[in-house]
Amino acid sequence: MSRFLLDTNILSALVRPVPPAPLVTWMRKQIASSLYISSVNAAAGLAWARLMAAGKATGRPRSGFDMLIAAIAEVSGCVVVTTNERHFVGLSYLNPAGDVP
Repeated sequence: MSRFLLDTNILSALVRPVPPAPLVTWMRKQIASSLYISSVNAAAGLAWARLMAAGKATGRPRSGFDMLIAAIAEVSGCVVVTTNERHFVGLSYLNPAGDVP
C-alpha cells in the first residue's frame, strides 16, 4: 500500500466551495491510514538539506518550504500529493487533479 503526504494546496483545494472533482474522486478512493500530513524530525532535516543543496548544485534553486514537504515525504516513505508539479520536478509526486491550480 502506498502512503501519500498531502501538500497544503491539496488541503486548500478540498475546502473550496466546489473542490476539483478529480481530486475528490481520488481522495474517496484512498484509505485514511495511507494519507499523511507531516512532522519534522532530524532525518527530514538532513533530507531537506540534501535536496536544497542538490537544487543549488544543478542551478535550479528550490523552495525551502516545498523541499521540506519533499524531505518529510522521503523519510516517511510517502509520495507527495500536490497540484504544484513545477515545484517538485525530479522528485516523487502525484497530481490526482490533473493541472488544477
